[in-house]
Amino acid sequence: MAGKLSKWVTEKGCWEVSCDNGEVLTLKAKDLALEGQSDVVEELKADQCGKDGEFLGRQAVINPEVGDIVEILYEGAWIDASIILLPKKSRSKKPGSFRVVLLDKCLEAVVPASLVRRKENWAQLKKRRGAVDLATEKLKSGKDLTDDDALEVLRAWAFTQNTVRKNVIPDGESWVYSDTFGLVRNRSGSTPVESRLTTDFPQIFDFLSTWCRHRTKSQARFAKSPFPFTSINVNFGYNAKLHRDSFNDGPSLLTSLGKFSGGGLGYYPDDDKKLKLEQLPPNKMKTVTTKSKFCMIDGKRAHCVQEYQGERFSVVFFTTVGYGKTPEKTRQRLVKLGACWPKPKTLAQAKRYLPVAKGYKGLLKSLKRSRADAAADGSGSSASTGKPAAAAAATAASAKAASEKESAPTEGVSQNAAAVSKKASAEPDSPPLKKRKTTASPPEKESSAQTTPRKLVVPDPAMPATTARAAAALVAKAAAAVRSAAQAKRASLGLPEAAADDLAEATEEGGRSSSRNNSKSKSKSSQTPRVPKDSQDPETKPTPDAPKDPNIQTLRFRVKELPHLALGLQVGKIYTMKQLVKKCKGKQAVVQSLRRKLMNPALFQKLEPGQEADAE
Repeated sequence: MAGKLSKWVTEKGCWEVSCDNGEVLTLKAKDLALEGQSDVVEELKADQCGKDGEFLGRQAVINPEVGDIVEILYEGAWIDASIILLPKKSRSKKPGSFRVVLLDKCLEAVVPASLVRRKENWAQLKKRRGAVDLATEKLKSGKDLTDDDALEVLRAWAFTQNTVRKNVIPDGESWVYSDTFGLVRNRSGSTPVESRLTTDFPQIFDFLSTWCRHRTKSQARFAKSPFPFTSINVNFGYNAKLHRDSFNDGPSLLTSLGKFSGGGLGYYPDDDKKLKLEQLPPNKMKTVTTKSKFCMIDGKRAHCVQEYQGERFSVVFFTTVGYGKTPEKTRQRLVKLGACWPKPKTLAQAKRYLPVAKGYKGLLKSLKRSRADAAADGSGSSASTGKPAAAAAATAASAKAASEKESAPTEGVSQNAAAVSKKASAEPDSPPLKKRKTTASPPEKESSAQTTPRKLVVPDPAMPATTARAAAALVAKAAAAVRSAAQAKRASLGLPEAAADDLAEATEEGGRSSSRNNSKSKSKSSQTPRVPKDSQDPETKPTPDAPKDPNIQTLRFRVKELPHLALGLQVGKIYTMKQLVKKCKGKQAVVQSLRRKLMNPALFQKLEPGQEADAE
């Protein structure tokens, strides 16, 4: 059926079409096909408006589809448009061009991706306008704003699914509810810019700034000068994982609102950033209560949000790094909206209220000493096979012991720890333990006690670092004995020494092997004749429960629904297990979440060998 576009109905998100037979229909853009418009197609150029990419990376269109409503930069203004043709896929990293229809002008245009940004849906925009009206009404009342006023406005606000803040998104999730007002870091340049939310909804920034001044003016540290900030971050409904803020300058002021229990701020006040996040001692984390209370922290020190139940909002006031490069026009606009623009002097004054980070020197020294002891004990070559499991256990035990101030073992120490302590007391404590050679006795002279597997004594976490070093030495001796027994076993079967070395490494490493060992074993296998299958011992033959099955990598799964793991999957497409694991990019938490969701038939369909040909 043919017709003409009459007008765009914003409330319904559809076109009103006047058909040739006299009917008037309301249709979505994806249900329309334009004809005879080639003579009015306008092609825009990316460089016609100067700096047009300031919003890219933060407000760029994500996974667009035909019929989506977006905004394009046309004649210096952002106007609504509907996508009718997506950019062609190419191997180059340069973005292509969209073919769109301008809603206000009924004009078809070809627009480069640098001039296209996403458009919030109409329902979300309507809810945000309601929050703006509520905030404006409370500002006009002239009364001091309270936490109840702020909570009412936050509940009325519609949050956006933020996929950019990778450092706070919990493991296994792909987005969080988080919006930022005020000054933000420009992802395509070094000059900070005003966030789009501030441009579209300046009343929310004004309301939150006024609320902060009213709530903190009674505090002595803010009596002379308010807390300096350029940006405000609001969050809802998630507990941020342990992270450090990389793009903050100076301290942060934060609070939390809502009806919830728990949800304290886990904070490391002595974090000097010399340890990795996973190496920080859990017992050094301080819990800061932020519910209806403004607290000042250093965002560059490790912090997280603890588990909670209920409804939780959080508001963070901070200074964006590089604020000194902000254009004067942008700075004046934000100051007019209520931002307390920082100066080097005011930031230095605010930092005085934060304690100096002392670091965790005892733990750092313990980690270095444990690595040196592991190397001296000869428990394995870290250059070729990585740190052995026994050395890793000794390192973790000594690190935790150092974080507990090397407390002496009490009656709560396990029997294994007591046995190790008794053994260590008979050995000197001054220099590190040297490497000692251990020789295995011939198999025919071994007693029944020697042929049984030796039980590795794992040090108790509560023992001191000195005892842990002695325990590491015992573990190294036990590992050497296991290696000798494995070599003797292979020798009795008549296998070459290369195979005995591989078996010993597999015994110590628990079946793990690096890529370097794989290439080494391949070269050895090419030089050494293989043992016939009939001559193999039944115990050494592979079993169906072997941990490394090459067929697992070739399993295929069809995506029925997106698992929301930010893997870039497509519904209906078939992936092998190897491809899915590769998309996790080495993140073990994402791999574990993927394995759980592969068992869900509503998300993935496992294809049998007979189904593969039909599916493809």
